[in-house]
Amino acid sequence: MYWLSKEKGIAYSVLWRLKTGRATSIRFDILVRICEALECQPGDLIAMIDDRCPGKSTKRGRAE
Repeated sequence: MYWLSKEKGIAYSVLWRLKTGRATSIRFDILVRICEALECQPGDLIAMIDDRCPGKSTKRGRAE
């Protein structure tokens, strides 16, 4: 993380939040810089996780 921070000018605190799962968002320019440094695609770094509690309704304010 230290190398990536220095190499691409990304704040270490941003990388730490991403690594620990505490980030609530990511700017596209930061995602691009990370991908450039690691020679990867965004899909290599990001995955969809269904973190809803079991038994809860899956409806999300949708009109029927």
